[in-house]
Amino acid sequence: MADRPIQVGDLVVIVKTPPCGCTNGLGKIYRVLGIDKGPGNNWCAYCEKFFGSHISAIFSENSGAALYRLKRIPPLSELEGEKCDEEIHA
Repeated sequence: MADRPIQVGDLVVIVKTPPCGCTNGLGKIYRVLGIDKGPGNNWCAYCEKFFGSHISAIFSENSGAALYRLKRIPPLSELEGEKCDEEIHA
C-alpha cells in the first residue's frame, strides 16, 4: 500500500528538481490539497520559468509541483504492518 499514487490529503516531499534546475524546493514537505489533471501550466515557484504541462499536486492557492517531482510520505498506520529485518544491538 505504500506505493499507491499520490492523492488529496497525502504528505509529500519534493525529491526532484524542475527542468530549470532550481534546488530551493528540494526536501520541503507539503500536504496535497488537490490534483490538477488538466493541461495547466507549470512554473518554477522560485525562478518563475515555465517548464511545460504536467499533472500537478496543489499545495495552496499559488503553490504546487508536478507529480514526477514528488515522493509520497506514507502514514505510520501503513508502516506498522511492514516487516523489518534489522536487528537492534545493545
